Order: sequence, then C-alpha cells, then structure tokens
Amino acid sequence: MSAPAGARVRPIFLVLAAAWAWVIWHLTTGQVDSSPSPFSVRLVWNGAHAFVFGVLAFLLLEGTPRRWWWVALLVCSAYGAFDEWYQGFVPGREPDVVDWLSDTLGATLGWTAARLVQAVPGQRVPLFWRFVAVGVLCFLSALWTTL
Repeated sequence: MSAPAGARVRPIFLVLAAAWAWVIWHLTTGQVDSSPSPFSVRLVWNGAHAFVFGVLAFLLLEGTPRRWWWVALLVCSAYGAFDEWYQGFVPGREPDVVDWLSDTLGATLGWTAARLVQAVPGQRVPLFWRFVAVGVLCFLSALWTTL
C-alpha cells in the first residue's frame, strides 16, 4: 500500500525544481539596462520575479510532503535573497529588496495555487489549471508591488 499523494516525496518535481532554479540563476545573473523604466516594463519585471518564484514554490511543494510546506517557502525566499545579494556583484545589476519581496510573494502565491485551488475537498484540480492559477496570482502580486 502506498502513501497518500500529500505524504510522499515525488522526485520528478524536485528535479524539475532544481532545473527551474538553474533557469532562474541563468536569467538573473546577466547584465541589464538599469535606466528608469516605464510602469509597463516594471509591471512585467515584477511579474517575472513573482512568476518564476511562484513556479519554483509550486514545483517544490508538488515534490515534497504537504507538512513540509514551510521548508519549501523558506527555500524559495532564501534563494531569492541569495539571488538579489549576488546581483550586487553583476555589472549593471543591483540588489533590490522589492525584488526579493516579489520573489517571496510569488513563492507564497505559488503555494496558494498548489494547495488551495481545489474545487472539491479531496479532489485534485488538474496540474495545468493549478499552474494557470500560479500565473494569475503572480500577475496580481506584480501589479501590487509595482503600484
């Protein structure tokens, strides 16, 4: 008899989370133009922060037992903080607390989508729709952090 879905480790999601963390690292360690940006560019930028960390949290939470939810969020927030700190050493980049807050908020919203988007208790919403919920919630967080 196997353990319930929420009580077991699912390695494929942890591998995907590690691969996604590498994508985040690759995207955030390059040089960017640091000139002032219009609202629409800041909205997209903050949305990207929230979305990529929302996806990271979603993958970590899908791969770990539900009782470890706080570890997944802590890992995402710490990774965001480390990423922001490291950007201080990249020419043309600088660490930004608002970016880290967008990362952490995105991770929290990824958790929300992964755990709370269920139509009926005990019945899982398909993975695709939970992933869409991550995107929508992260867009809303981007709007909030941009205003």
